[in-house]
Amino acid sequence: MIRASRAARKRAEEAGIEVPTGYRRKGANVFTRQFVKVIGDGVWQDAATPHLYLSVKGNGRSYIFRYKSKMTGKDTTLGLGSARTVDLERVREMARFYNGLLARGEDPKDFRDAKEREAKAEGKIVNTLCDEYVAKFYGPHLKKSDTHKKNTAALFENYIRPAIGHMLIRDVTRGTIATAIFDSSDRTRNRRRPAIAGIPEGSFEDLWIHKNQTAALIRMHLINMFDYAETKEYIDESPITSKWFRKLVAQREHVHE
Repeated sequence: MIRASRAARKRAEEAGIEVPTGYRRKGANVFTRQFVKVIGDGVWQDAATPHLYLSVKGNGRSYIFRYKSKMTGKDTTLGLGSARTVDLERVREMARFYNGLLARGEDPKDFRDAKEREAKAEGKIVNTLCDEYVAKFYGPHLKKSDTHKKNTAALFENYIRPAIGHMLIRDVTRGTIATAIFDSSDRTRNRRRPAIAGIPEGSFEDLWIHKNQTAALIRMHLINMFDYAETKEYIDESPITSKWFRKLVAQREHVHE
């Protein structure tokens, strides 16, 4: 029991909402637009919709979906928006949808987090990721030599962007990297060593053999860039690891420069 303010009691009485004299309850009430508008501070439950609550504190009024996670056993709260901007019926629709997930054994928070990650990555291509990565780690504000920054930008422009820059981030796989043509010209080929059967010219393996230092830099930036994408939640997990790269080039170690 929490003592209600005189103003809160007056608003509730004017709206026809019954509140015990001197006190108000935090129990279940069937939400109406008027109830949502005038009820005082507290966390109120909608008797018409399981797990739907209204949190009121001062001038703030927001809807929340509260449930006990089957995975952690802890109470979990999802914000559903401000009561001043989100319609009550729309909020009930969202709550019913989340209740449906619970009935199927799914966790609403996990579902929403996955959707948010998809939304972040939707339409974002590797070229955009390259822009972000280079600006953050090799931008003009960082204390690195101008030559280092220039060489890094050139590496992206000449190799990484032409190979996979047009692709959606979420579509890049290990197979993509293994088969991508990072160099379609012959500017980096060591003419003393012929092409090897079964290895496409310009592929990462081809560069590893003929321009090992360049390939090593490409490997480093790809690993770091997709780790960054994972951190930013553009993807669930980076498809590229150092261990995978080592397996890819293990049989070529004895022939590189």
